[in-house]
Amino acid sequence: MAVFATVETGYHRHMNTLVSHPLKFILASLATLASLAIVILAFEGWVRHGTDIFLSALQSGIAWCI
Repeated sequence: MAVFATVETGYHRHMNTLVSHPLKFILASLATLASLAIVILAFEGWVRHGTDIFLSALQSGIAWCI
């Protein structure tokens, strides 16, 4: 398919640029893992202490805002 030859060449050039530095993928995976750990810890904290947070909000009168 000669029609898509220029598109294919540009695609390969762009992909080669992306994968030429494996450090990008390592840093991206570390950032993803760090974000996932923060989300998991926040969720675990909410599951463990959510009732206490809600009850203290109820006692102080701001539970109606939640």
